[in-house]
Amino acid sequence: LVAFSQPAYDAHSKHLKKDGLLLVEQDLVSAQPDTFRLRQIPALRMAEKHFGKKIMANVVMLGYLVALLGGVSTQSLEASIRKNVPHRFADINIQAFHLGHRYGVSEIEPHAKGDR
Repeated sequence: LVAFSQPAYDAHSKHLKKDGLLLVEQDLVSAQPDTFRLRQIPALRMAEKHFGKKIMANVVMLGYLVALLGGVSTQSLEASIRKNVPHRFADINIQAFHLGHRYGVSEIEPHAKGDR
Protein backbone atom coordinates (compact mmCIF):
# COMPACT_ATOMS: atom_id res chain seq x y z
CA LEU A 1 0.00 0.00 0.00
CA VAL A 2 1.22 3.50 -0.84
CA ALA A 3 -0.30 6.38 1.12
CA PHE A 4 0.28 10.03 0.28
CA SER A 5 -2.32 11.31 2.77
CA GLN A 6 -3.49 10.62 6.29
CA PRO A 7 -7.08 9.93 5.16
CA ALA A 8 -5.80 7.32 2.66
CA TYR A 9 -3.70 5.68 5.35
CA ASP A 10 -6.57 5.72 7.84
CA ALA A 11 -9.01 4.22 5.34
CA HIS A 12 -6.82 1.53 3.84
CA SER A 13 -4.10 0.48 6.30
CA LYS A 14 -6.55 -1.75 8.17
CA HIS A 15 -6.71 -3.92 5.04
CA LEU A 16 -2.98 -4.64 5.01
CA LYS A 17 -2.14 -8.26 5.62
CA LYS A 18 0.34 -9.34 8.25
CA ASP A 19 3.84 -8.50 7.04
CA GLY A 20 2.34 -6.37 4.24
CA LEU A 21 4.33 -3.42 2.96
CA LEU A 22 3.26 0.16 3.57
CA LEU A 23 5.01 3.10 1.91
CA VAL A 24 4.03 6.53 3.18
CA GLU A 25 4.92 10.11 2.35
CA GLN A 26 6.73 10.86 5.58
CA ASP A 27 5.75 14.52 5.78
CA LEU A 28 2.01 13.89 5.35
CA VAL A 29 1.29 10.55 7.00
CA SER A 30 1.71 9.53 10.60
CA ALA A 31 1.73 5.74 10.56
CA GLN A 32 2.16 3.30 13.39
CA PRO A 33 3.59 -0.03 12.28
CA ASP A 34 1.67 -2.88 13.77
CA THR A 35 2.01 -6.12 11.89
CA PHE A 36 3.18 -4.58 8.63
CA ARG A 37 6.49 -3.28 7.28
CA LEU A 38 6.60 0.51 7.16
CA ARG A 39 8.79 2.64 4.93
CA GLN A 40 8.63 6.42 5.21
CA ILE A 41 9.81 8.28 2.13
CA PRO A 42 10.28 12.06 1.73
CA ALA A 43 8.97 11.92 -1.85
CA LEU A 44 7.38 15.37 -1.81
CA ARG A 45 10.51 17.05 -0.50
CA MET A 46 12.67 15.19 -3.00
CA ALA A 47 10.39 16.12 -5.90
CA GLU A 48 10.24 19.77 -4.92
CA LYS A 49 13.98 20.02 -4.27
CA HIS A 50 15.07 18.33 -7.50
CA PHE A 51 12.32 19.35 -9.91
CA GLY A 52 10.52 22.26 -8.29
CA LYS A 53 7.29 20.28 -8.67
CA LYS A 54 5.60 18.31 -5.92
CA ILE A 55 3.55 16.49 -8.54
CA MET A 56 6.65 14.42 -9.37
CA ALA A 57 6.44 12.75 -5.95
CA ASN A 58 4.34 9.88 -7.27
CA VAL A 59 7.06 8.92 -9.76
CA VAL A 60 9.74 9.28 -7.07
CA MET A 61 7.68 6.85 -4.96
CA LEU A 62 7.37 4.47 -7.91
CA GLY A 63 11.16 4.39 -8.27
CA TYR A 64 11.51 3.65 -4.57
CA LEU A 65 8.96 0.84 -4.79
CA VAL A 66 10.70 -0.76 -7.76
CA ALA A 67 14.04 -0.63 -5.92
CA LEU A 68 12.50 -2.19 -2.85
CA LEU A 69 10.54 -4.97 -4.52
CA GLY A 70 12.68 -5.68 -7.57
CA GLY A 71 11.24 -7.85 -10.32
CA VAL A 72 10.98 -5.01 -12.83
CA SER A 73 13.97 -3.58 -14.64
CA THR A 74 14.60 0.13 -14.73
CA GLN A 75 14.76 -0.17 -18.52
CA SER A 76 11.20 -1.55 -18.59
CA LEU A 77 9.94 1.30 -16.46
CA GLU A 78 11.73 3.86 -18.61
CA ALA A 79 10.14 2.36 -21.72
CA SER A 80 6.73 2.38 -20.06
CA ILE A 81 7.12 6.02 -19.05
CA ARG A 82 8.16 6.97 -22.59
CA LYS A 83 5.15 5.09 -23.98
CA ASN A 84 2.52 6.39 -21.54
CA VAL A 85 3.60 9.90 -20.58
CA PRO A 86 3.32 12.82 -23.01
CA HIS A 87 6.64 13.30 -24.79
CA ARG A 88 7.37 16.69 -23.24
CA PHE A 89 7.11 15.22 -19.72
CA ALA A 90 8.89 11.89 -20.32
CA ASP A 91 12.42 12.96 -19.42
CA ILE A 92 11.48 14.63 -16.13
CA ASN A 93 9.40 11.59 -15.16
CA ILE A 94 12.32 9.28 -15.92
CA GLN A 95 14.60 11.48 -13.83
CA ALA A 96 12.10 11.38 -10.95
CA PHE A 97 11.85 7.60 -11.26
CA HIS A 98 15.65 7.25 -11.07
CA LEU A 99 15.82 9.64 -8.10
CA GLY A 100 13.38 7.46 -6.16
CA HIS A 101 15.10 4.29 -7.31
CA ARG A 102 18.52 5.51 -6.15
CA TYR A 103 17.02 6.50 -2.80
CA GLY A 104 15.42 3.07 -2.47
CA VAL A 105 18.64 1.26 -3.34
CA SER A 106 20.57 3.37 -0.82
CA GLU A 107 18.01 2.49 1.85
CA ILE A 108 18.03 -1.25 1.22
CA GLU A 109 21.73 -1.85 0.75
CA PRO A 110 22.61 -1.39 4.44
CA HIS A 111 19.77 -3.79 5.39
CA ALA A 112 19.47 -7.46 4.64
CA LYS A 113 17.89 -8.04 1.24
CA GLY A 114 15.56 -10.46 3.01
CA ASP A 115 13.71 -7.46 4.47
CA ARG A 116 12.15 -6.72 1.11
